[in-house]
Formats: sequence, structure tokens, C-alpha cells
Amino acid sequence: MGTLKSAEKFTAILDVEVRPMVRSCGLMTLMNHEEIKLAGGEGCDFIQTWHLCDNPTFLPAVIPELKAGFIFYHGSSRDGEVYENKGYIHLRHYFKKAKEHNIRVYFKDGMKFQSPVNNLQIIDYLKRFDNCPGREITEIEEY
Repeated sequence: MGTLKSAEKFTAILDVEVRPMVRSCGLMTLMNHEEIKLAGGEGCDFIQTWHLCDNPTFLPAVIPELKAGFIFYHGSSRDGEVYENKGYIHLRHYFKKAKEHNIRVYFKDGMKFQSPVNNLQIIDYLKRFDNCPGREITEIEEY
């Protein structure tokens, strides 16, 4: 947990790995709910996660977050958070809906979706790719 220059308090999820024998059992969903409960109880404004787009378990990591209301995130100079690391996909869960940004997510083949309103469609779309679907995301922008 930390506090940004803007005085927003956050929780950053640095690293989570679910062992292969318990993947697809809903463990990440349970952990997301606990993360939300813990961060909310600490008065955080948001939770941020980031995922290596080359991660072979990208989908099991991001699907529970997208279903839990996380949105794709891209830092902006407006909020002083221009730190996007090439090769990473950032997601955020805001505790106040007024803080949510409207985000467009672009894919290599030209498809684009809005987050959070199209999160379920984004999940379905990502499932179409066999190998490292995170690599298919080319741009995340606020509009």
C-alpha cells in the first residue's frame, strides 16, 4: 500500500502465482474478493495490478479481475502517472465509481473495446488467442 502525490491511497498487487494443480478452481476469484475487502477496509482509493503480456497464464490472471470490475488502465500526464512499462498490461479497481475512466483497448487486428462496459466481451475476445493473448493488446487509452 502507498500514497500517490495526488494523495490517493492505493494497493498494488505485485506478484501472485496459482500452482497448476489448483488453477481453474476459482482461487484467483476468491483472492480478488479478499484483496478488494482488505484494500477497501484500509481506505484505499484503488487497487492496481500489472501483468506481463507474455505470461502463459495471462487469462487466468486477468479474467477474475475483469469479472470483479477491474478496468484496463493507462497512466496519463494529467494524473502524473506516466509509467507504462512496455510489455505489461495494467488493471485497476476503483472504490469510487466516479474515479473510473473510460478506456479503449485496441488489438493488433484492429478490434477495439471499451473498459469497463465491455469487460465480458474483452474476456471472450482474449479467449480466442491460443498463445499469450496479452500480446494481442496494442494500446490502452483514456477517452
